[in-house]
Amino acid sequence: MAIEEASNTAERPGARLDTLARRLLCYLLVGLVAGLGACVFYWLMNAVAAYLLGVLCHYVPVEAGGEPSPFQAMLHSVTGPTRVWLLVLMPALGGAVSSFLVNTFAPEAEGHGTDSAILSYHELGGRIRARVPLIKTLASAVTIGSGGSGGREGPIAQIGAGFGSILGTALKLPVQERRLLMLAGVGAGVGAIFRAPLAGAIFAAEVLYHREEIEHEVLLPATVAAVVAYTVFASVYGHQPLFVTPNVAFTNPLELPGYAVLGVVCAAGGWFYVRFFYGTRDFFHGLPIPRFWHPVIGGLLTGLIGLLIPAALATSYGSIQSALDGRLGLGFLLALAVAKILATSFSIGSGGSGGVFGPAMVIGAALGGATGLVFHHLGLLANPASMVIVGMAGFFAGAANTPLSTIIMVSEMTGNYELLAPSMLCCTVAAVMLRRYSIYENQAGTRAASGAHAAPPVPDALAGLTVAQCMDREAPIVASDEGREEFLSRLAEGGHTRYPVVDSSGRILGLVDTRDVVARLAAHPDRPLKARDVLIAKYAAVAPGLSLAEAAARLDEDPHGMLLVVEPGERGRLLGVLRRQNVVRAYHVASEKAGGGEVERLD
Repeated sequence: MAIEEASNTAERPGARLDTLARRLLCYLLVGLVAGLGACVFYWLMNAVAAYLLGVLCHYVPVEAGGEPSPFQAMLHSVTGPTRVWLLVLMPALGGAVSSFLVNTFAPEAEGHGTDSAILSYHELGGRIRARVPLIKTLASAVTIGSGGSGGREGPIAQIGAGFGSILGTALKLPVQERRLLMLAGVGAGVGAIFRAPLAGAIFAAEVLYHREEIEHEVLLPATVAAVVAYTVFASVYGHQPLFVTPNVAFTNPLELPGYAVLGVVCAAGGWFYVRFFYGTRDFFHGLPIPRFWHPVIGGLLTGLIGLLIPAALATSYGSIQSALDGRLGLGFLLALAVAKILATSFSIGSGGSGGVFGPAMVIGAALGGATGLVFHHLGLLANPASMVIVGMAGFFAGAANTPLSTIIMVSEMTGNYELLAPSMLCCTVAAVMLRRYSIYENQAGTRAASGAHAAPPVPDALAGLTVAQCMDREAPIVASDEGREEFLSRLAEGGHTRYPVVDSSGRILGLVDTRDVVARLAAHPDRPLKARDVLIAKYAAVAPGLSLAEAAARLDEDPHGMLLVVEPGERGRLLGVLRRQNVVRAYHVASEKAGGGEVERLD
């Protein structure tokens, strides 16, 4: 039978080894492409920024200590005062180019790409159009390179996810395998661009839900892909952490309450970030003008913010480095946090292309640095830089409901693992307080609420199957003239409640219910008993060619929970029995086969 053949194929050791080898090769390919995509995107973004901001605007932002621009020679040649008027207009120009690319070729590349990947996993079967990664790369490089406030994780996540989807579709993999390949691409891209492979893998599994859930099936694929992607990216741009951090550690238990307070501060800032970001998005969607102009207006507003606080433009990673080095004051840190929230909302919420994780780190670092300065002034904190690091983790952990991966990611990005305990406390406080809010609106509440784990409707799962393929051909039967001892022995060995009764020619006479037998024996223990004496003449019979979906519906209405499969014709010869267990087994096998899981025999 078809179901049995599928089960036997899945159980063959050679077939299983072939499947594992194929999957591993797919994970490696996704990691390789994600790593190369990260290299290309990083180079392109820096090239656009070096020319537009550096050469044209004479503005060279401070860089992260562990990530100098690949275009240092070009930037060192920049002289003269900043062309403020052009710097204000540049994000609007970038918004126009990005809007043209997105609205013309791939509207789904708008906004922050990670949320699109989350939606694809839950609702679209892991499908992403092949053109989306390319358009996302170009649009995001222009948006961020022209001064728009955005992060790198969204574009690179969509690049990796896009290739995972394309590969799964090209190989005609089951839907669930394509979903996992897509998520492996997300983890690989994030792990590469931030030089944080472990965090990237966990992020891909954790970011799907805004409750305490994790997609454990993706951990292995994402780990393999993230290692390869990180190796490729680091081989080109170096293995050093993104930021150079001072020597800070958690050694004084009296500092712990301060980190709890920082968690509250991060939660408050995260709430404002989420609400203002989506409020801005909704405002632009309601404007009675063509969508093309939304990112242009958003870019212009971003440029005006940059006129007051230039550090809020582009990635702003240099501001995190300055905060770690203790070169920023309390007032500037608070102003930077607010400016970054506004600039990111105007740049990405208006329809521009970029991520939201990078800006969240900047905001968290600014809030952490400001809080650290206050506690240091009160004599309750040795080094304010420690709260800069913890604030980076706490803010995004609350805003995205991803505490575990964020703790690890910030540790990998800073090369500092001495602040794990305060980071855990801060992230937990922020995540608990912001449980109802998330910067990723397509997150599902739980695995049960995800379309990836919703059981397909019974008619869909059983489509194409017939009763003959799934019935029990070896079901025990009872002869009508069997005597008491033989009859009772057969009932005891059968394991079911009801059995078909046939005559000497194999024609069906009816059913026998073991409960009736027990009742007869209790009432008349010494009376001779034959199968025909407890016969139930009324039963439901079906033809072997009937669809299994229709048979399942009849089973739901049958008082005996059993259908007798007979040859066409009244009281025909018994061919087999269909019980609910047979339908459940067929449903399980069909669902697993459709979802890409291992097919397991239930009998």
